[in-house]
Amino acid sequence: MQGEADNVFLNIISDKAEAARRDAGVKLTDFLDPHQQALAQAIVERTPGAKIRFDGGYARAERKRAAIMPDFYLTETTDFSLAAVEIKPIERGGGAGVLSHRDFLGAILGLGVKREKIGDLIVLRDRCQAILAREIQEFVLLNLQRVGNAGAEARPIDLDQLEVPAEVVKEIRGTVASMRLDAIASLGFGVSRSKMAEDIKAERVRVNWVTTTSPGRQIKQGDVISIRGRGRVEIKEVLGETKRGRISVVLNRYI
Repeated sequence: MQGEADNVFLNIISDKAEAARRDAGVKLTDFLDPHQQALAQAIVERTPGAKIRFDGGYARAERKRAAIMPDFYLTETTDFSLAAVEIKPIERGGGAGVLSHRDFLGAILGLGVKREKIGDLIVLRDRCQAILAREIQEFVLLNLQRVGNAGAEARPIDLDQLEVPAEVVKEIRGTVASMRLDAIASLGFGVSRSKMAEDIKAERVRVNWVTTTSPGRQIKQGDVISIRGRGRVEIKEVLGETKRGRISVVLNRYI
């Protein structure tokens, strides 16, 4: 299924690249995940006379819109049609409680908004800042009234008002029996291999931003393993076998 979806996506990007070159104009995509960004960049780079740029509202954004344009265009003036809203729960009775990324995303999706119109969500202690396609900002502002079991209010903010937390990176050195996904992810996320295998089979784990259900999938240097709400692990370096036949690796855990 993933291969079929990728093929459909590549055809869309190829058509946009041809249209950008033919019409001498900029063609925007919806928000793309990192896997889609890599696919889009590869196809546009093979299209003579076209180039592609990405923007998600801040430097470390995971989800970004792509702008495909003729190669002579100045990219500094490109409008990616991004907007942002700040969503703040209104305490009622016992209070709003602790709200998660899933709660805020669910509140926006519950309005009938498509996922591809939503960029990153920055969840702060008492509120959430959501990056959106500009064309849906007003709709969200007018209609979002609840998050989880709490009332909520939304207000527009500028992109330069985003409060992006500092990224915490922890280097992990260790050994694994093999380069299987469950073994590497177990080391990186600090859980048992059996628990990680359960998470993988339950479709909670992504490799290079594509969901996988195979605990035995082989992982290589440069791959990124991510679990929603628990950060991501990058395989920084594979150092080789130890005297006991295990594989020594260096991982970066992004929290």
